[in-house]
Amino acid sequence: MINNFSNHIVLRLVEAHLISTEDKEIYTFGLSQLTRYVIFLLACTFLGVVNHNLLGITFFVIFFIPLRNTTGGFHLKGELSCFLFSILTIVIYSLLQTWLEMYSHRFLGMFIIILAILQLVLPSVDHANNPIHHTGFKLFRFYKIKVIIIETILSFVAIYSNYWIVPRTIMIVLLFNLISNVIGLLIRRKSLVQ
Repeated sequence: MINNFSNHIVLRLVEAHLISTEDKEIYTFGLSQLTRYVIFLLACTFLGVVNHNLLGITFFVIFFIPLRNTTGGFHLKGELSCFLFSILTIVIYSLLQTWLEMYSHRFLGMFIIILAILQLVLPSVDHANNPIHHTGFKLFRFYKIKVIIIETILSFVAIYSNYWIVPRTIMIVLLFNLISNVIGLLIRRKSLVQ
């Protein structure tokens, strides 16, 4: 449906001579990606407003997307199933974030350090949606380390500042991403064995 919408818009732009026929595929792809992100962000905003957790969900998206893009992990094949699973992840985050309000800063700090170390130790997991070529592996590793360090430092600055939503969110982001990477590694190992 999104691809049809993008094709329709791009065809109109080609007919209006606003873009060239040679660039049609690039614009279609870009518009499709933009439309997917806008729909996802609108759904996240809706969930945030309904759950009275818009700030938490905003932080979750801000911290999760860069980490996920640099580490790969488990991906679903279909667009709709991927979208629905992403929304389910946001709902689970909201529930966990509320539950974690009862834990101390020592627990949060210790768990964030453990999860960050585990995330650094695990290899990046490539997938058709996020391929990591041999030549780009070192670059992905560098960005992964950088993102994890930045998010860990931000969490401790937030703990020190008594701004608890950030470390709780980063802890859940690291946990979700760790689970995604382990599942992705298991799937990759299973496909290599067969």
